[in-house]
Amino acid sequence: MAMRKKTCLASSLVVALGLLCSLGATPVFADDGSLPVDASLEERLAYGEAHPADDSNDYTAGSSMEGEPLAAALDDRSASGSPYWGGTNASKVFYNGYGEVFASPALKVIDVSEWQGSIDWSKVQNSSVDAVILRFGYSTTHFDKQFERNLREVRRLGIPFGVYIFSTAQNSNDATSEAYFTQQIVNKYSLYDLSLPIFYDLESFYDSNGNAISPNSVSAYEGIVNAYFNTLSGFGINKVSIYSGRWYADTYLKAASVRPRVSWIAEYGPKLRTSFNCAGQYGWQYTSSGRLDGITANTVDMNAFSSADFVNVVNLPDYALADGTYYIDSIAKDSSSVTVGDNGQLSLFHAQGSSNQRFSLESSGSGAYRIKSESTGLYLSVADDNAQSGSSVVQAAYAQDSRQLWHIRVADSGVYIQSALGNWVLDLCSGNTADGTSVRIWAPNKSIAQRFTFASSSAVDTDKAFVIKSVLNPQLVMDIHGGSSDNRARLQIYTANNSQAQMFTFKQVGNGLFEIVNVNSGKPFEAQGGSVSNGGAISQYSSNGTSAQHWSVIDCGNGVYSFINSKSGKAIDVPGANGVSGSALQIYTYNGSDAQKWTFASARTVRQQLDDLAASSRGLVKEGVEYAIGSISERQVLDISGGSTNSGANLQVYASNATPAQRWTFSYDKNGYATITNVGSGKVLDVSAGSKKAGANVQQYEPNGTWAQKWILVNCGDGSVKVCSALKTDFVLDLAGGATSNGANVQVYDDNGTDAQRFRLYTAGDVSKGQTIDSQSAIVTAPDGRVFDVTSGSMDSGAAIQLYSPNGTVAQGFGFEYDADKGLYAIKSAKSYRYLFVQDGDIVPGSAVKQGSASPSSSNYYWAIEDAGSGSYRIVNACSGCALGANASGKLVTVSRGDSRELSVAFAPSGFKCLRSEQDAEAAAHVSDLADGEYLVSSSKNYSYVLDVTGASKGNSANIQLYRSNMTNAQRWVVSHDDRGYVTFSNAGSNKVIDVAGGNAAAGTNIAQYTSNGTYAQKWIAAKQSDGTYLIESALRPGFYLGSRGFGVSNGVNVELSFNEGASHFALLSTSPSVAKCDDILPKGYFTLSPACSSTGKVIDVAGGSSSNGANVQLYNSNGTFAQLFSFEYRDGYYVIRNVKSQKVLDVAGGELLPGANVQQWDGDSANINQLFTVIDNSDGTFSFVNRATGLVLNIANGSDSARANVNVSLFNGTAAQEFTLHQVTEFLSEGASTFESMTASKVLDVASGSTEDGAAIQLYAANDTLAQKWYVSKVPGLDNTYEIEFICSTKVLSLTDGGKLVQLTSSGADSQRWHSTLSGGKIALQNAATGQYLCVSGSSAALGMVDSSELPGVRFNVKSAGVLSEGSYTIQLISNRTQVLDVTGGSTTAGASVGFYGSNRTAAQIWDVRKNSDGTYEISSAKSCKPLDIRNGNQTVGNGVQIWTRNEGNAQKWNLVYNRGEGYTIRSTSGLVLASSGDALAISEDNGSANQRFAFEKTTYIPPALTEVQWKGCTHYSSSRYGEDWSVIVIHLSEYTSLSQIDNTFWGTREASAHYAVAPGQIHQYVGLNDTAWAVGNWEWNKRSVSIEHVGTTANPPSYATLDTSAQLMAALARSKGWRHLTMGDNVGIHKWYSSTSCPAGTDVNWLVAKANQYLGN
Repeated sequence: MAMRKKTCLASSLVVALGLLCSLGATPVFADDGSLPVDASLEERLAYGEAHPADDSNDYTAGSSMEGEPLAAALDDRSASGSPYWGGTNASKVFYNGYGEVFASPALKVIDVSEWQGSIDWSKVQNSSVDAVILRFGYSTTHFDKQFERNLREVRRLGIPFGVYIFSTAQNSNDATSEAYFTQQIVNKYSLYDLSLPIFYDLESFYDSNGNAISPNSVSAYEGIVNAYFNTLSGFGINKVSIYSGRWYADTYLKAASVRPRVSWIAEYGPKLRTSFNCAGQYGWQYTSSGRLDGITANTVDMNAFSSADFVNVVNLPDYALADGTYYIDSIAKDSSSVTVGDNGQLSLFHAQGSSNQRFSLESSGSGAYRIKSESTGLYLSVADDNAQSGSSVVQAAYAQDSRQLWHIRVADSGVYIQSALGNWVLDLCSGNTADGTSVRIWAPNKSIAQRFTFASSSAVDTDKAFVIKSVLNPQLVMDIHGGSSDNRARLQIYTANNSQAQMFTFKQVGNGLFEIVNVNSGKPFEAQGGSVSNGGAISQYSSNGTSAQHWSVIDCGNGVYSFINSKSGKAIDVPGANGVSGSALQIYTYNGSDAQKWTFASARTVRQQLDDLAASSRGLVKEGVEYAIGSISERQVLDISGGSTNSGANLQVYASNATPAQRWTFSYDKNGYATITNVGSGKVLDVSAGSKKAGANVQQYEPNGTWAQKWILVNCGDGSVKVCSALKTDFVLDLAGGATSNGANVQVYDDNGTDAQRFRLYTAGDVSKGQTIDSQSAIVTAPDGRVFDVTSGSMDSGAAIQLYSPNGTVAQGFGFEYDADKGLYAIKSAKSYRYLFVQDGDIVPGSAVKQGSASPSSSNYYWAIEDAGSGSYRIVNACSGCALGANASGKLVTVSRGDSRELSVAFAPSGFKCLRSEQDAEAAAHVSDLADGEYLVSSSKNYSYVLDVTGASKGNSANIQLYRSNMTNAQRWVVSHDDRGYVTFSNAGSNKVIDVAGGNAAAGTNIAQYTSNGTYAQKWIAAKQSDGTYLIESALRPGFYLGSRGFGVSNGVNVELSFNEGASHFALLSTSPSVAKCDDILPKGYFTLSPACSSTGKVIDVAGGSSSNGANVQLYNSNGTFAQLFSFEYRDGYYVIRNVKSQKVLDVAGGELLPGANVQQWDGDSANINQLFTVIDNSDGTFSFVNRATGLVLNIANGSDSARANVNVSLFNGTAAQEFTLHQVTEFLSEGASTFESMTASKVLDVASGSTEDGAAIQLYAANDTLAQKWYVSKVPGLDNTYEIEFICSTKVLSLTDGGKLVQLTSSGADSQRWHSTLSGGKIALQNAATGQYLCVSGSSAALGMVDSSELPGVRFNVKSAGVLSEGSYTIQLISNRTQVLDVTGGSTTAGASVGFYGSNRTAAQIWDVRKNSDGTYEISSAKSCKPLDIRNGNQTVGNGVQIWTRNEGNAQKWNLVYNRGEGYTIRSTSGLVLASSGDALAISEDNGSANQRFAFEKTTYIPPALTEVQWKGCTHYSSSRYGEDWSVIVIHLSEYTSLSQIDNTFWGTREASAHYAVAPGQIHQYVGLNDTAWAVGNWEWNKRSVSIEHVGTTANPPSYATLDTSAQLMAALARSKGWRHLTMGDNVGIHKWYSSTSCPAGTDVNWLVAKANQYLGN
């Protein structure tokens, strides 16, 4: 917001500043004087008043773009479009000039100062502004002259606001003074109700000569910002942020301590070309040239802000925790933790200390963690990769994707646990804290339900007292000030003195939660007064059980701990990391610094410490067993250089090669110290010269028993170890410089916790021998869905084995052969028949797995298979003890047990078998898949094509082909099984069998028929698939199937052997299917059938609601019609499925046997098995329906969820497309406007004479679309299937009198006015709630009465949805005073004439034509002028009036009619405002439900003046009907006569011609009625569809404009009678010569005529 000030500058400066101003920047000037930093507000304001030269009244808010390169800025200003607003006022969206969303939802914000003058804030409030930012001053002394008024007004009107100060600080001292000024303004005006922050406005400013004197370095602004913010923080003011220009923000304000505080940036181009580093709300000032109602003095800055509740936790600092096991405790509920329930779901539950409340944090890089449940071993994961508010958090096996990654982010209290998928955090459902509350993810909303703390699960000994030492200085310990026992005695750090004031015990109060009690006072310490703010004091206080006294202990590793307060989530902290004795401790946001880290310890000797460490670490390795010692970098291990056996030979790192120089054994002495011996040399690991200096070299040496050769192996808890020297504490084996390349040196170094000091120990692990799976050929599938695969399908020894996407090739088949003598397996490739082995038999993980020899030749070829549970297995190499895993490129390698890359695989039967016994077993396994019998063998790619003997030949070697089904014997195959389960297919026409030509087991081998010979070339395994189809595998060799050449499907396509399993599926369709009967299991009633494949609630539907035989059955959006409602009729073991609307039943068209046969509706026939279905209860609430005629299952084609997806029958496949849920419907009326048509009388329920009086009789009457026949159906709240039926015209309800009469009465809530709905013959019957009787039409007179039975035809009504108002002419009355009607003032027909209310006089000025627009809105036009009711100037704001105006079809002329039950109609504009009367006046207003906003429409008739002047003449030459047509065009003629009398004589004469009308100036004659056909255009079809108008005139003397004006009035009247709003040539207007060979109407100015008629229509 640049400061503008009047000044005189040198001309060159004026030019430069002019360029800047063109970009939105203007010069700013600094103050000349100074005051003490802590001057009072009165002193500051007095100073400002005394220096008017510094306080011009010309300051305002603008943009700071100083420093922006002019060319770049100008270029950007000219690029693309301008930023703009979208969405609605309730939910705005702001887009940049490129159409990209900047904020959604967005807040429209303005910022103002005295520059805007005196603002009309009421107008501003009504201008869709969401918030404002008020300037209160600038520099240290100048007060904005409008601030007090602006503040008073926004508070009065409840407008959310923030404030800002323009800074002229040149250094930190100036900034401190500005902070004091800010604090004084905050106190004086109680600015504690800010919705937006206090903004510190930082941009360029100038001295009185126009010279820039603002700071121009990053460091200067860093000092200024820190001084301002820290000073305000000291006053307890923390809701502070920075405003600046984009260039400024990215240059001078880019310091790490400054940039995250910038949350409001100005840039006046199409796009903000920078990003925000702030964590919460942010804003963009996109223009300084805004115009706003209520601000007239100057333009105003416009801004777009993100939602106030927005929290971008991604920008919050990471909350660093060491890997380990933790409880996750809720800030919202003390001593309650995130828990894994028995169902595997996450919930909140009170502390139990159980494993289902413990979780392991595993660092995953970039600050992210995996969180693993201790109880299940599974990882927390966002369900289905679907991150959105409400997404479930589930448990899943380890996977390399972001669903399992979480960031722990620092919050103002506790931490957020953020999904790596984006800005989503763990959240207690609905903010609940009760046991069992679901835990899911949700967008951050600042609520306490999203704040948690972590507590290490490692137990703190509660039986001991501890001295708690600061990591800052181990000589400083926690201490109660003065050794006091008083409440409120502060906790401090103090030099250790062994007093009880420095000793503490731990009392467990929850999961990882403790009271920390001072031994001296017996009181726990707490966040004093329950403070949750940074800097809050910590003091001791009598135990009170509050969360302020509860602390979680965070194990930071290596014996270091932090303490987190349960209430605030903040850590115990040494202020400023000031490790000085006597420093009082505070709570502060956890930052992992040493100021927040502590140790439990007592003073002991180094050797005692080392002895303890050695004793505690003993047994980590097995003595005498060979190990490799690897670095964290895989495959790099400790190695004696050159494989030397000499003392002094150097220890280095080298790639694993399985030589003795890389193998080591361990032995322990009595104290637990280990000696590490090289297998190749027999020498031991030794620190050269016993040096204790960091960097001392490590070598091998003859054993001498010195401390230089003793080591302690310490488990790091993540599978790695530290190798600690016994020479001194924290002295460990270290890779020099962290290098892991071959030859890198190994040394000892001070423990620094890096990976260079962590090692992994590898040994040949034990394997579990024994048979866990049968010998088999299998596809081996990894958890990610990839399968074992020979790289490139190679046949060569040494080819690598990899994971690869399943492709069905033989390279992905493997045989597992169990060797009972060894208790192990050999694994063979089905492609190469070579066996898998581990390269070099290396015990170090990462060794490649390859295919080798054709027989297993050594131990590295053998494998153990271990059951991993849940149907998965681990494969472990017998030589190395390592498990099979996969590296990053997908190649199979060995990995350590428990490594995240370890594979748990599943075995699926492979089509590529290795042994005959396997194929025999497979044949036996599938023997029951297919019953013996006669079948069609149909291609699954198109079920219409089946196996066929070419030419129906009976000869040997006749070819087998695919051919369209014709049901001949050449296409029928008899299936029989041998004693091992193999299938033979014998043709019914030839008695020969399907045979593989020449017994050649190769892809492409032809298939023919041949005399049965019992060879494997004629034997097959028919394996049924999950989709109901079969794979027909040749017994010659696994993996070869019956298939079609080129996978084609058409007449004549050859059948051959194929290795492509996916293209080799066939359906075997019995020619006489047997479908078992079912019990009567379906409920009675009426139901919709919703397939499980529809996620959108679609249901089975009869297309178009047809009642015809053969109407298609489809899937369609649920619409509540009876075409979607079915009943089930049980008939001797089968069901008929009957549609309610048509009363016809579902039928498989023609009983076709092929899958995909269509389902239609047809008249029910008890003997027609095409209509019978057996029902299968799927035990999950769904049912499947099997057709008796075909054995096929009711099915949604392709499992589609699209409207109009076809319903057919198909093979049973168990998919969701064949499973249907029945939803019972017990209510058959829909709320809204309806008509009730009797099915016996073809008339509708009607209020006699359209009366509005109580007691008016209800009758049946021919349908006329009047309001007297429209009824509004409303459900009675709280009662099932109970309705009131209201007459729209009177707002009274259908009632049954005590005498049994049907009348309308004012609603009283009596049961006699309430009705139930039921079905009868597929139609609705109305049952009175008082008597239980049914409304019935009886007798030839169609009288209404009540009967007891719902089965009589007279009770059946067709209920149709009706518009709340029919098109037509109406008077529009005030519902509160129906004598006042809508009226065009003065009866005017002029565009702009006012519309108000006036006493009813039945003139044309009070009659309105109501027509429905194509978008569902209505046009309401004056009958007199045809001009529509229009909102003045199109300005849809409260209070604006209405008028009539020329039709333009704009929104100002479109209205929604809303029927309000019992209150009449609301006439609503497209903006949502409604018409309201105020006296005689009419305007648009907010809808408040008052009577002056409710209207009645009374049907009336309007006869245009043009038609009142018509003289009926009649004629003899016409046809007395339109023969089923209706007229749709007006045809213009020229009579070639000079008077009407000549035309009269012609039409009564002998000439066989006529017209409907003839026109002369002011005169109209009519000869033929509109419902009859004139003989006018010489084309019979167009005669039936036209109205013809003859005009007095000749070709030489065309019709006068007076004649055409009269004709135009007639045409407009005819158009109105049809509801036409426009007359258009070629659409609804034609000329005679278009329809027959003539020049008529030559010379007539038709265009003028049509244009004039449109004027009369209000256009």
